Amino acid sequence: MGREEIMEDAIRELTELALQERRETADESEQELFNTVVELSAKVKRVLDQLPEEERILLTDYLEKKELIADHDCRHLYMQGVKDCVKLLKTLGVM
Repeated sequence: MGREEIMEDAIRELTELALQERRETADESEQELFNTVVELSAKVKRVLDQLPEEERILLTDYLEKKELIADHDCRHLYMQGVKDCVKLLKTLGVM
């Protein structure tokens, strides 16, 4: 396993851990939002199941790709935050 893969795995694990902690410590309004999304997800699945196969595949593909882009955006922002933090620490003379 190369450095790049190790970094990707570490970022993925740290991101998942941070999101899990965030959800566990979310305030009431965020918990309500998470619960609403779970309910909506079940409803969307039922709607998708009623669509003709071609339309279901199209919408499912769209939703999966959109979620994948959001995941990539999160990883990019995480790495940018790490870089910004290091840059700030260097500017402050800590590093």
